[in-house]
Formats: sequence, structure tokens, C-alpha cells
Amino acid sequence: MAARDPVIRDVINSAPERWSACPAPFPLWGLTRIVIAQQISTAVATRQAEQVADRYPPIRRLGTAAIVLDPDVLRGLGLTTRKARTCEELSRRAPEITARTRAGESWSDVVGPISGIGPWTLQVFGMLVLKQQDVLPEGDVGLARAIERKYGPAAALSNLSEAWKPYRTVACWYLWRSLGNEPLG
Repeated sequence: MAARDPVIRDVINSAPERWSACPAPFPLWGLTRIVIAQQISTAVATRQAEQVADRYPPIRRLGTAAIVLDPDVLRGLGLTTRKARTCEELSRRAPEITARTRAGESWSDVVGPISGIGPWTLQVFGMLVLKQQDVLPEGDVGLARAIERKYGPAAALSNLSEAWKPYRTVACWYLWRSLGNEPLG
């Protein structure tokens, strides 16, 4: 990838951190963080996620046990009504979701039908939490900003990303990190 795209090579070489291909140990907490991050800045999302974790510490290990989240408390922490309901449903259904995905059902099939989880959420979840290596979140505002800064305003993600295959996730991660944001997931 770096040999085919000198700009992404420079982005990677200048990054203080390295991409980790290890999936997150508690993917439902990662998914919750990504739900929180929908349509807001990474800095605000990170702060809200930490507030949720401070209020409900077991959520950091969300998986086989349900956690009762109060949507009103989540709203008080700054989450929208929709995000609060989605986070509540994820935490309440955690044992079922974990069992179904461990049994081989895809994450998309299991959590995709939950209100508040759409294509962007599933793509970013696959990238940042599950560490799927070749996902491209077209339409992501932060990624578009990073591409404009690194490649110029005329650059098209679909054209650039051809050189990144089969590691489009990795390229996107480095571009996101070039903005100086905390990592999500």
C-alpha cells in the first residue's frame, strides 16, 4: 500500500502510533463508543463515553452480562435520545448478542437491526473494534477532512482507496489519526 501511494506512506511514517490488528477484547463496549460518536466530534464522543463508563464502570467489560443503563441518565450525560436508547438496548441485550456472534452469526445480522445502528456505525465498528482490514467508510466526515488535508480538495476517496486494497481500514485509521483525534472503538 505504501509503495503504491507515497502520500499514505508519509502519513504512516509520520504517525506516532502504529495500527494494531488485534480486535478489542470487549466489542460491545467498542460498539457503544461508536454509537456515542455518531455525528459528533471525536473529542466530544470520547468525553461522553468516559462519562458513561464512569457512571457505569462494568460497561467497559460489556459482553456476557447485561448492564442496566438508564436512558435518562445517558441523556443527562449529553447523549441524544436515540443514542441513549441504542446504548441501553445494546447493554440490555449483551448476553444474547454475545451468544449469537460466538455461535457464528455476523455482527451485521445481530446488531444491524437495532435502531440507531446503520451502515456507518457497522463499518466503523468493523474497522476500529473488530479490526477488519479492508473496510472503507465512504461518507465519513473526518476521513474526508483528512483526505482533503493530505491529498488536496480534488482528491476522491474511491480513486485513492484502490491503491490501499486490501488494507483500506489501515489507511483510513492513519488518516484519521493524522487529524490528532483520540481513537474510537
